[in-house]
Amino acid sequence: MEGDFTTDKNWQFTKIQNNDLFAEQTGFKDGFSLAHNPSEKKAWLTHCPGVVAMARGNEADSASSHFYIVNGQATRYLDRIMTVFGRVVYGMNNIQAVTRTSVIEGDIPVNKKDFTPMLSMQMMSDVPKEKQILLQVQNTEHPAYSDMIEKRKKRENAFFYKKPPPVLDVCQTPVLSRIAK
Repeated sequence: MEGDFTTDKNWQFTKIQNNDLFAEQTGFKDGFSLAHNPSEKKAWLTHCPGVVAMARGNEADSASSHFYIVNGQATRYLDRIMTVFGRVVYGMNNIQAVTRTSVIEGDIPVNKKDFTPMLSMQMMSDVPKEKQILLQVQNTEHPAYSDMIEKRKKRENAFFYKKPPPVLDVCQTPVLSRIAK
């Protein structure tokens, strides 16, 4: 399967839930949302908002130079058939401002004059040190993150006068980030 990695009995991650629509388990490892099938000893990165993945044609191994960023609702049905290789850690508001150019069958195509041009791109490691943006990203392996997850599942806030089931969607579970001071 595209983008799977092998796990074993010692493999650890911060579990969010069991048995979502696409996997036996979901959770986080090193800040990335993932799905895990212990029965197959396989895990893979999930198509949650902010994920950066390779675009391809109909052939399984046809990805070469185009990428996309999941913007909006999670596209988990693309898990295991598209290769996820990164995620937006900071600045998702900038991604959401980009005009979407791809269309789903039946949609009206976006006129090329309305495309958001990408004029340049640079890896932060290539930016001069004094101009680099340093970010702090929440540690999804820390016990405090697990505690936050459990509190979110229980929804003990007074707002929830009717308690929903104690489940969380991995794609709606935040991993916070901020500019380091």
